[in-house]
Amino acid sequence: MRRHGDPVLFALTKLYDLLEEYAPAWYTQEHRVLAEKAIARGESSSNHSPHEDVHSFDGLRVDLRRVEVSLHGRPVRLKAREFQLLRYLIERNGTAISRGELLQAVWGYDADSYTRTVDVHIAGLRRKLEKDPVSPQRIVTVPGLGYRFDGQKVM
Repeated sequence: MRRHGDPVLFALTKLYDLLEEYAPAWYTQEHRVLAEKAIARGESSSNHSPHEDVHSFDGLRVDLRRVEVSLHGRPVRLKAREFQLLRYLIERNGTAISRGELLQAVWGYDADSYTRTVDVHIAGLRRKLEKDPVSPQRIVTVPGLGYRFDGQKVM
């Protein structure tokens, strides 16, 4: 690791190292790799806009940095995997994503394994985030493939 990088980012990386043992539900290897790459590039945390981590879609607000979700101003409690799944979908807004890709990216499972894990977590997200979970508008099924987050971003 580089010593002359941003001290805040360096401290956060060290904190992530400690938290990895205690908060594996929200901390992923991806967080660590991104932090280390930023330090290696010499990026300062002051170059990062906090608004990049906040996504708003017609009443739904997701703060990726603070790991907070609200719907029409009311907090929504998500399980750690539900949040990771929602994050993955939102970061690929409008893109169809296969169950296999979701299994691999969010759970680290072999994409070839058959499991209903993704479907069960999607159903949980729909119950919490959709007006009508039976006819979802945000997290839609792509027949024969998987799911897609359809959100009109509000600035």
